[in-house]
Amino acid sequence: MNKNNSKYIETNYSAIPVELFSNYLEYLISQIYKILPMSEQNDRTIISHLMNLQVEITGNLELMKKIKYDGNFQKVLANIEYLIHNKDLEIFKIRKIVLNTTNIIKKIKEKYF
Repeated sequence: MNKNNSKYIETNYSAIPVELFSNYLEYLISQIYKILPMSEQNDRTIISHLMNLQVEITGNLELMKKIKYDGNFQKVLANIEYLIHNKDLEIFKIRKIVLNTTNIIKKIKEKYF
């Protein structure tokens, strides 16, 4: 059971099971971790991956009333934006940003679930 004792989270269209959003956050963590091997291998699609994450997260902010004004989601978006505009970062800096971002998402999960 989540910390708010509700089994559903309100969206702009209808309520969805809290478990669905919790699973989405786990998926999001895996997509953030994916940045590490992409950057280590100089994958040309990394910017596209980061931009897709931005679109997805921004869409969720607009969709889910409960999280719309949660500053932690803004931090996640800011970290992704930073990676997009600083393509030549050293791997250890990218790793630090990725780990920081996944920790923020874990905090979001703890806060709501």
